[in-house]
Amino acid sequence: MGDSVAGRMKIDAFGAVDFSFLDSREGKLCDQLVEAVDNSDGDAMATACFEFDRVSKLDAWKTTILVSIKRGIVDNNGDDDDVDLS
Repeated sequence: MGDSVAGRMKIDAFGAVDFSFLDSREGKLCDQLVEAVDNSDGDAMATACFEFDRVSKLDAWKTTILVSIKRGIVDNNGDDDDVDLS
């Protein structure tokens, strides 16, 4: 939480190990999530998760982590909206 630079570095490192990662659905999701955190944009994060989940369902663990991250974005922005990844 709060360290999108490290997130971006990990995405780049994974891309260096597996060249197909950056163009994969998972790689694009990671990129969108880091960008959403950078911009403190909970809506963009929810949209990215929703689009990914339409094809490949997110399991309970991933959903829990993503909700926690989104709550961090919402809390930092002072939004009072309910947290919903769909």
